Amino acid sequence: MSELKDFIKLTEEIESILDSYDPGELAPDKIIGEIFKERAKQRPILEKAVQLATAGLEKYPFNAALLRMRAAARCRIVTPEGEFPELELAEQDLRTILEFDPDNLKTGFELLDMLFTFSGMENKDVAEVAQKFATMAEELLLHNLALQIRALGYGHEHSSAEEVYNQWIKLFPDSDVLKSAKADSDSMKPDQ
Repeated sequence: MSELKDFIKLTEEIESILDSYDPGELAPDKIIGEIFKERAKQRPILEKAVQLATAGLEKYPFNAALLRMRAAARCRIVTPEGEFPELELAEQDLRTILEFDPDNLKTGFELLDMLFTFSGMENKDVAEVAQKFATMAEELLLHNLALQIRALGYGHEHSSAEEVYNQWIKLFPDSDVLKSAKADSDSMKPDQ
């Protein structure tokens, strides 16, 4: 089997394990201690995912997908007493990804969500860092929309380009990126 097929098989196996995790129902009549006891019973399943991801990382060091999956498993591991013994390791996995890929929006969100959920970071600090990632995401969105508008215009799909522009300029009325893309698209109209 090729290395890529091996890797895909490994990630699918880990994803399957993570998908099988059942946090239980958060019914209003349930006592928190009962919920933690139920979740603690699933620890061996999550540890299997951690083990597989760790083994994969030996073969594919610093692989973001494996680090993210391992972090997802680690932050769900809980004791019957409600302690999360691998939370710091999960945070370390996500921070490792951000060290070599600081623009990784998905990982940035996952780290902030984890820190916010488990109170590992001051709420104000989470909000500030979330704003930074939101700004990056907005910039990426606008550049992708601009590319879509230009591609449609260059492909002589001017009405579609106009629709995309009109839809998004309402949300971002001051976007020079969208306005520039529309101008480029319009320059491709036959009557220009």
